[in-house]
Amino acid sequence: SGFTDGLKIMYHINYHECFNGFLTSVKLTTNREGTAMNIAVTTDSSSGILAVEAEKMGVGFLPVPIIIDGKTYYEGVNITPADVYAALESDKRITTSQPSPQSLKDLWDGLLDTGCEKILHLPITSALSSSYATAEALSKEYDGRVRVVNNNRISVPLREAVKSALRMVKNGMNADEIADRLERDGENYSVYITVDTLEYLQKSGRISAFTAQLGKLFGIKPVLSIRKGVISLYSKQRGMKKSKKEMFRSLADDVKTRFAGLDKNHMTVCVAGTCVDKKEIAEIKDTLSEMFPGRPVCYDELPACIGCHTGGGAVGIGVCFDD
Repeated sequence: SGFTDGLKIMYHINYHECFNGFLTSVKLTTNREGTAMNIAVTTDSSSGILAVEAEKMGVGFLPVPIIIDGKTYYEGVNITPADVYAALESDKRITTSQPSPQSLKDLWDGLLDTGCEKILHLPITSALSSSYATAEALSKEYDGRVRVVNNNRISVPLREAVKSALRMVKNGMNADEIADRLERDGENYSVYITVDTLEYLQKSGRISAFTAQLGKLFGIKPVLSIRKGVISLYSKQRGMKKSKKEMFRSLADDVKTRFAGLDKNHMTVCVAGTCVDKKEIAEIKDTLSEMFPGRPVCYDELPACIGCHTGGGAVGIGVCFDD
């Protein structure tokens, strides 16, 4: 996988003290076995793909910076989701930032130095971050060797797009064909998320303090939707049980209507959450397996760059379609 058939990529992530904090760079050493395909796939940790898994997949990886009380950490490198949620519970100020242009340049240059001819970069959706715009501007310096893909995805749907890109590379498609396919199919997904508390949505500015207080008073649990890369308030329910029921109903309706013309053999069913009990995860997966028999159901922890806005106890379900 990755940009060669049988190419093993080993990531050594170093931190360099610099005037604005820590700069993450990725140095690559390679052991060539087989024939080079010459297309690399890179992404950031908003996909839920972190350093160890990226190495196994043969994917170039950039951690999303998470800033806690002014100190910068790197998702999947020197901070865990548990650390983030503990900081939230301690009422620390948490924000996220895009990977620095220099870290992106270091990653791309490292891959090109190994003999890679083309890079496909799949960042977080442009609707939620300026990462895409920054990467697209930087790619202009690479004379067509880097194609930045805006397929409007985040979390598990973005992870599935990365896996789809790797399959297409292995099948011999060229970089532009793969990028065009990913952008064409980018909106073929639907995700619903419900949260245990409205506190963090209020802090991130997605709901008002008044709405958060009413929600706490009456046990309101919102259902959020992710479509075309945008997170929006979908509905409000009394209690977590009703919120989950609404998510299941809405997802089933999407598959029957929005995705009626798509091949269900290419559908992945996903569950994601933050600090969710294993028993609850199993119950949700069982329900989805009954709803969509024969389709794989996967679970992933929500990326911390999303979880810091939802808090612990958030749970999401969704489907995505990829070749």
